[in-house]
Order: sequence, then C-alpha cells, then structure tokens
Amino acid sequence: MAQGERLDGVAPSGTAAAPGPERRGSLRVPADGVSVLVETAEGQRPARVCDVSRSGLRIALDAAAPPPLGGRVRLLHGQAGELVGTCVRHGHGEVGIALEAASSEIERALQCLALLLAEQERTAADPAASA
Repeated sequence: MAQGERLDGVAPSGTAAAPGPERRGSLRVPADGVSVLVETAEGQRPARVCDVSRSGLRIALDAAAPPPLGGRVRLLHGQAGELVGTCVRHGHGEVGIALEAASSEIERALQCLALLLAEQERTAADPAASA
C-alpha cells in the first residue's frame, strides 16, 4: 500500500472522505499532544497522541518513517503503561493504531483516562507548557 493508505478503507485525516455516516465504533477524544514512546521492529522513537478511543488512537510521529501497515506497535507512557496495537493507517505524519483487546474494559478505560489526564495535569502545573 502507498503512503496515506489505510487497512480499514477510511480516508486519511486531511482528505475528503465520501459522504455518509460515521464509521467509527468508538468516540474519539482529543489528546492534545500527549507524549509517548513508540516501539516498532525498527526501534523506539518519540511521538504525540492526537486522539484516543477505546479501540485505537492516532499519533503524530517526529519525522521518521511510519511503521508498516499491519505492523505491531507498542506505545509506552508513564501513567497509562503499555498499549499494544497494529498500524492500520499512515500518512501526512500521522499513524492510526488499532489497539489489541485489553484484559478488561476497565483496564482499557483506565489506560485511556491516564493518557488524557496526564497532559491535563502537566499543563495545569505549568501553564506555559500549553502555550
């Protein structure tokens, strides 16, 4: 597949999608650039989380080549721990990751909440960080 293509058939962000109903099964919540470490077969690199849902997330990678479509991706975060998934989309500096099933819905909800709250706590402690 070429850059900007998806395994799930949905148009990448920033491109026009065919009109129709929303196809995502989970609500997406903006993550305001939460920092994570991305680990793939090629190694580790920093990234920022753009949005998160119970079933996946979208990250922005810092200038490196994206993981291959279908490739396994591990995201490491201080409070949320380890999130593991598969690269289902990449293009325009962003990567879509479908998360593997968590051991429970409560575990996944807590991981997503930890990702979102970590950034809120950081910016509350240092208002200049959000500028």
